[in-house]
Formats: sequence, structure tokens, C-alpha cells
Amino acid sequence: KPDKHGIEFSRPTTIAKGDDMCRFQFRKVDKKF
Repeated sequence: KPDKHGIEFSRPTTIAKGDDMCRFQFRKVDKKF
């Protein structure tokens, strides 16, 4: 269940930080995938 957590966390993080965090989170998910 780490995949769902990462995606959900990425959503709110993007609005809080910006595109920078979105890219970072997206990269982490891609590696786990």
C-alpha cells in the first residue's frame, strides 16, 4: 500500500510547495513502480 500513499501525498504536496515537489514525488513513485 506504499504506492497509493505516495500518490496521495504527492497531490497535496504539489499545492503546498509547487511543481518542484510534484516532480520529485513523481520520480520517487516511478522508481518504486
